[in-house]
Amino acid sequence: MTIIYILISLIIVLLLVLRKNDYFQDHCIVTLSSKKEFLICLVLIGLSYTSIELQKIKADNFTEFEIGSLNQAKINQINTFDRGITGRWDIRAKNNGKVFKNTSIYLIPFSLFLFAGSLKRRLVLFFIFSQGYVLTESLTGLAKGLVNRYRPFAYRTINEIETLNPEAKEKFLEDIVDYDILNSFFSGDASIIAFGFVFFAYSYSLFYKERKYKNILWIIALIGVVLGCYYRTSSGKHFPTDVMIGAIVGFLVAFGILLIHKKSINLIELKDKQLPTKN
Repeated sequence: MTIIYILISLIIVLLLVLRKNDYFQDHCIVTLSSKKEFLICLVLIGLSYTSIELQKIKADNFTEFEIGSLNQAKINQINTFDRGITGRWDIRAKNNGKVFKNTSIYLIPFSLFLFAGSLKRRLVLFFIFSQGYVLTESLTGLAKGLVNRYRPFAYRTINEIETLNPEAKEKFLEDIVDYDILNSFFSGDASIIAFGFVFFAYSYSLFYKERKYKNILWIIALIGVVLGCYYRTSSGKHFPTDVMIGAIVGFLVAFGILLIHKKSINLIELKDKQLPTKN
């Protein structure tokens, strides 16, 4: 996995600093408005607090899960699209999925400081990313707090558990005793992965409109989202519909949080154009 991190890091650095002719120009692509940011922060605080409280209630009401209690009758209640992965558990897929999640929450925020423009503009972009990250996490927490849905691996029988290797069995038993086993809907990893990759690709498209290979970056970002979602389902942590909804939420937040701040730029530019010129 270390090699994958290094490769992703090299690609990002090359994309951002390969052409330095316009690197230090102050690209006014995104900006902040005090009233707007105050309102956004209030909303984020409210959503975060609510999601935390819902998770506490869920934890308090959780009763110990009995392994093997989810029989065939319970499996038949799952929709046909999701039913095929009930009982799945793969520790390798779980570890592989961490590559894409860690890229979204660690590598991509750091890479924003390599974008063109002054340090102030980079800090603004990082602040907007932080808003989107908190919003994505809060929406995920709200969904998990309101919806009780067993993760796919919870449907594994006792005999199937015994076939796991020692490491996987240990991880399985750690997850099975916690209330998190009811947090399948929707996938927080999928939402964060989609948010991070799409935020980076969209930001790059805004800052580097003239670069021809920005479309290639979008393809790479989408592949990263698909792979991240695939590993979450193949690991047995989420059903396909869980990762689909999570990815959609991440997409919408990434586009929305940037558009909110980009529109303010367009309004400023429009006002400047309407100012009368001195003769």
